[in-house]
Amino acid sequence: MVPFFKLVNSTVGRKFIMGLTALSLCGFVVVHLVGNLTLFAGKDSQLFNEYAHHLISLGVLLYVAEVGLALLFLVHIVIGISIWLQKRQARPQNYIKQTPAGGTSEMTFYSKNMIWTGLIVITLAVMIVLGFHLRHGFWSAFQSLGLQHPRYSPIIFAIGILFAIAMAAGFLVIPIWIFLMS
Repeated sequence: MVPFFKLVNSTVGRKFIMGLTALSLCGFVVVHLVGNLTLFAGKDSQLFNEYAHHLISLGVLLYVAEVGLALLFLVHIVIGISIWLQKRQARPQNYIKQTPAGGTSEMTFYSKNMIWTGLIVITLAVMIVLGFHLRHGFWSAFQSLGLQHPRYSPIIFAIGILFAIAMAAGFLVIPIWIFLMS
């Protein structure tokens, strides 16, 4: 148990744990996306329903997996925040902030529809940020696990970009497909 606490208390150890949890979460995202993409198997296909029934048939194992997944997310988030806080402590002085110039307010189509444009922006922002996070996280996980090499780093970086695009696009097309097909 002592080596575990040494691992958690060291920056390198926490980054190693971040790498492990990140790759585990990437694995979950891939499996989740593949399961959801069974929607595209065809109009009369029951593949998606069979997939859903299979998950339900796991019974207690599904709940154990969900708790494990929640713990993975929690560990990833808590350790990520602790690393961020440590970086903030290393530079306690904030950067100089600039205040906006201001100006008169105009009533436009956009200002009248802020709730809808806001929801669209949030949705797109989440997808974009998810993509950025996945791209960096994929590459960084390999670095944190000590698997970087000058020869392979550009390949891992490129795969990280492709992974992020594929995951974000894959999850984005599902609600669009459902909307268009209903």
